[in-house]
Amino acid sequence: TGGVSAPPSPGGRSRKEGDVLEPTNPYAATKAAAENIARSYWYSFKMPIIVTRGNNVFGPHQYPEKVIPKFVRRLVNGLPVCIHGDGSNSRHFIF
Repeated sequence: TGGVSAPPSPGGRSRKEGDVLEPTNPYAATKAAAENIARSYWYSFKMPIIVTRGNNVFGPHQYPEKVIPKFVRRLVNGLPVCIHGDGSNSRHFIF
């Protein structure tokens, strides 16, 4: 997922495209900085840019410890899956 992943927002609230970025760890801070650097090329040189924030990307060849392959593997084998918290959090996935 490297280039298009994003951590969940603080407090687990839904994010909107125009929201101010609030990185909560060094990894998230570098992603926010990279977006700002890309945007600076638009403002300075009118170079077209596209920023994606596709979090929770899944698909073929995904690492087996990621949530979707891990849950599928456990459920197919009749094993329970671990849900952290009260189960009310939701995530969006893109293929």
